[in-house]
Amino acid sequence: MRKRRNSIGQEEFWDLDPQMKLFEKKKAPAGSVFDDHPQELFPRDKSSLVFQINKLLREFTKAKLVELYGADETKWWLQGVPENVRLKCAKNRESDKERYELIVYANFVDYRTIIINKKNWKHFRPYFQSKEESSVSKEKVTEWLIKVGELRNIVAHVKRELAEEEVNFIEDCYEKLGNIVRQSTTR
Repeated sequence: MRKRRNSIGQEEFWDLDPQMKLFEKKKAPAGSVFDDHPQELFPRDKSSLVFQINKLLREFTKAKLVELYGADETKWWLQGVPENVRLKCAKNRESDKERYELIVYANFVDYRTIIINKKNWKHFRPYFQSKEESSVSKEKVTEWLIKVGELRNIVAHVKRELAEEEVNFIEDCYEKLGNIVRQSTTR
């Protein structure tokens, strides 16, 4: 269990959901000490959460595209991923000796482009836009993906520690994406 302050300064308690391998907000057990081993359950190092978010977003995006267009890569990749993203990913894979699946070469901006694409948005919208946000543009409700991508680049390339507010933002995004994934598995 981990104790943290949310964006408005309130204490929250988090625990690992073993089924989803995600963290969920929990009530604090009476008399518990949270600072003994919070790092084991919810690491705050400079990279782990942004890379977990990246992996989770990649898996969620691919799963939705496979669900929509079919499991054959020529279907979900060609029909669900805009051409500019496909070309960029293919170019990046060409310079990589490992040559992973093409979606691995997408970044947060690419995932956002896939999600808000005219053809895909109606299928992703229920996960990213609440009823209360129905009048808000798809660009606005997904702009957090751009900021996570910027923070990921800081961690991966600039190699600096994230500030407390940046870590809190990443934790909030991790929670948001975890909720999106959980919601998609119950539909």
